Order: sequence, then structure tokens, then C-alpha cells
Amino acid sequence: MATLSGQEVGFDLHGVMHSATKMAATQAAAKDLRTALTLDAAVPRVLLGDPHRLRQVMTNLLANSIKFTTKGGVHLRANLKRTIYISYARCMNPVFPCHASSERSPA
Repeated sequence: MATLSGQEVGFDLHGVMHSATKMAATQAAAKDLRTALTLDAAVPRVLLGDPHRLRQVMTNLLANSIKFTTKGGVHLRANLKRTIYISYARCMNPVFPCHASSERSPA
């Protein structure tokens, strides 16, 4: 089994997304398609991770989107989803414990 080993560094997420969209724009223009990028104000500029792998994934997603789009364009959007995970357990029977978890987004 192959393992993914990448670098984990601080990088400019906005720059990576702009770069991937710009590279896809050439492919889109050849099909007379538009490209667009929207970054929600809450999306952080700096992240910790592997910028090269993320750029590769975004580039592949954009390329596939362009490949299967016949008219209009492709729009890459990024927003920040804040989720609170709540885990709880209530056990009335020690032999068969019950476990449950819930997920909700804050208002």
C-alpha cells in the first residue's frame, strides 16, 4: 500500500487557490468557459499543510470540472464551516453499552 508523505508547512491558502484557478483558466478558455474563484471572508489566509498536494488536488478537480462542462463556467468556492461535535453516552445496561454522537453547526 502506498503512503502519502508530504510536507507540513505554513502556506498561503488564498495564493494556492488563485494559482490553481489561474492554471485552469487556460484550459477553460480553450472551451469558451469562464472560471471564477470565491473565497469567503472567514477562510484563513495561512494554513498548515502541504501546499503542493492541495494545489494538485484542486487542479485535478478543476480540470475534471472543465472537462465535463459544455457551457458556462466553473466556479471554485471556499468557505469555513465551523462544526461542533458533541459526543455522549448513556448506558443503562453495562453489558451492552450505548454510544451516540451528534453534530451541529453553531448559529
